[in-house]
Amino acid sequence: TVNSFRVVQVMLHADPFDYQGACPVTIRFNGRISVAGGSGTVAYTLLSSDGASSPVETISFDEPGTKDFEKTWQLGADYSGWQQLQIFDPEEMTSNQAEFAIRCR
Repeated sequence: TVNSFRVVQVMLHADPFDYQGACPVTIRFNGRISVAGGSGTVAYTLLSSDGASSPVETISFDEPGTKDFEKTWQLGADYSGWQQLQIFDPEEMTSNQAEFAIRCR
């Protein structure tokens, strides 16, 4: 049988997405990947508005469903931008852009 494992939804959220206060501050990027069609492995990276990307990571699924993950980024100066989840395998897909803004005091 052909494995029909596929990604059906990807989302990313920045928390806090709008910060004013003492720095450095840690931004948490909460991601969610939902799959259907059996078991398999999803390979992904986080893309940044400044052109950077994180190392490729994987999440394994034993069955269809949803898995959450969290990545953090510590910033010590004013910054605004976004991060985006990029799926490479089993197919290419991108999430929304999780926008955020930091204003240090």
